[in-house]
Amino acid sequence: MNFHRLAVFCVCWAVSSSEMQRPEDDPDKDALRYDGFVVLEMTLTSDLQVKLLTDLKEEVRRKEEHGTTTIEEWTGSINKERPFSLLLAPKVAPDVLMLCHKEGIQYEIVWNDLQSVIDLQNAEAVSSSKTDRDDGIAAQTSGMTWARYHRYSTIERYILALPVVHPDLVTIERLGLTYEGRQVWVVKLGKPRSDGIKKPAIWLDAGIHAREWISSATVTFMLNELVTKYTSDPIIRRLVDQVDFYVVPMVNPDGFEFTHQKERLFRKTRRVNPFNACIGVDANRNYDFQWQTERAELRPCEITFGGDFPYSEPENRALFEKVLDLKGDLKSFITFHSHSQLWMLPYGYTFDLTPDDAVVRDLAVNATNALRALYGTVFRVGTSPEILYTSSGTSRDFAKGRTQIKYVYTVELRDTGEFGFLLPAEQILPSGLETFEGVKVIALRIIEEFARN
Repeated sequence: MNFHRLAVFCVCWAVSSSEMQRPEDDPDKDALRYDGFVVLEMTLTSDLQVKLLTDLKEEVRRKEEHGTTTIEEWTGSINKERPFSLLLAPKVAPDVLMLCHKEGIQYEIVWNDLQSVIDLQNAEAVSSSKTDRDDGIAAQTSGMTWARYHRYSTIERYILALPVVHPDLVTIERLGLTYEGRQVWVVKLGKPRSDGIKKPAIWLDAGIHAREWISSATVTFMLNELVTKYTSDPIIRRLVDQVDFYVVPMVNPDGFEFTHQKERLFRKTRRVNPFNACIGVDANRNYDFQWQTERAELRPCEITFGGDFPYSEPENRALFEKVLDLKGDLKSFITFHSHSQLWMLPYGYTFDLTPDDAVVRDLAVNATNALRALYGTVFRVGTSPEILYTSSGTSRDFAKGRTQIKYVYTVELRDTGEFGFLLPAEQILPSGLETFEGVKVIALRIIEEFARN
């Protein structure tokens, strides 16, 4: 065993927690099950249909207790412009189907028993943990692969291993503790300039919504490509030499762990709300730019509850402070989510476009063209109100509106709704590879526009 392997082994062994003692594929016996849950893809053709379905959803949600999911958007939102999908509990599905038949609403059943999909993926996870890829010493010694989804303890071991294996390229920093006491880490990746001149920087983050596992898997894959191919790939060498990357692989580890153990489709943080039994806040509605002006819900049991005040969540405060710290250095801010295959620009709270929308949009088109060239995966480009829905208090709008970072994007990864938040692990590598093609386009533009010779 060489020095790097020995050092990484010691670092990873020293990171002890109760999570590390639990097998990765061992959800709690009392975990919420989704037996009989249905996913319907629907197409509406009139304002009346939109109103009737929205009213039914609101009526059902008002009767829910403790945030129990009975009806929610699976893909997109209720509208008549494009197809969307709803997730329905067994007790709600008959009412929705009755409305469809009565009002002539077109629908297709995507899944008639969501638990069967979850069970299948849990079984596949056990058999897909090995890979023939050489992902480098940091990945090997931490147990990290991109053939399966990992728990936070493995992701954290991988983060801790990176500066040991790549001390010339990587430093890591604790941003703060989550509500349940987990660390939120940022990885800084870049080759320092010999003349000491600051380089332009790019921010990448993932996992702000707990159930969106593919986001963190994709971002850690791109991070690993940057560190392991620095010496062999001239484009990656150029990126790392001329740009600093700040990467937060997991914004919401509390919620992420909860999705592994208790409730696969949980979205929010895990902070206890003092005056309500419903747990958590939508961390991507909790930023202080245009907070709760559009769509972000005031009811704590809603999945889009924006909190009692901005930055009520320690995870968000930690990111907010770091991004402000880097104000002036950051030229791009990209936050990764799933799903729907969208590359979204600011703003989310209004249909009004930013003054530099044309250039920001043009770069997004170039990025998605590069992405599509690899596997043919099509991403739509636009603002959130244009192609998804209005949203306020988001990290994207904060990054653009509060810090004036030029190239700000929210990227909704694979797929367009078939598997949705349950994207099979076999799609991690394709997602990582194609998304990296798009990110490289952004990074090369940053070099051309901002790097100093």
